[in-house]
Amino acid sequence: MKELSLYSDDLAELMKAVLYKGADFRFKARGHSMEPFIKDGDIITVSSQAHIEEGDIVAFINQNKKLALHRIIGKKSKKIIIKGDNSRKTDGFIDRENILASVKKVERQDRTVETGKGKKIIALLSRVNLLIPCISIVRKFFREFKRIKN
Repeated sequence: MKELSLYSDDLAELMKAVLYKGADFRFKARGHSMEPFIKDGDIITVSSQAHIEEGDIVAFINQNKKLALHRIIGKKSKKIIIKGDNSRKTDGFIDRENILASVKKVERQDRTVETGKGKKIIALLSRVNLLIPCISIVRKFFREFKRIKN
């Protein structure tokens, strides 16, 4: 099957049309802002959902009018605070109507990646800018553990 490459605007419009019909939308992730939970090249399935909560990963239109895929880290009034897991800054306050869908499934190398477990803790760590340092510490621990084990 030939792969169709779409830029942000076209991909967002196609996603809206598919979701409007009640179907899930599947596409290949591009970029590194959600690493290590979503990596460049992962296959993402999103679905239109009325209920979203802190910790959910959502497809949304950002303040630059571009399609992005980041995590909800908080809510204030009718605005939602969204941030990439591998980012130091938030995307700012996003209107609820700019959220197109939530991530239902992440596939990497023929396996499904778990994104739901610990999502509220991940959102909290991200909100206080401790997620990246925590991931770094965990990676160092596992590298050292593997070194000692071998």
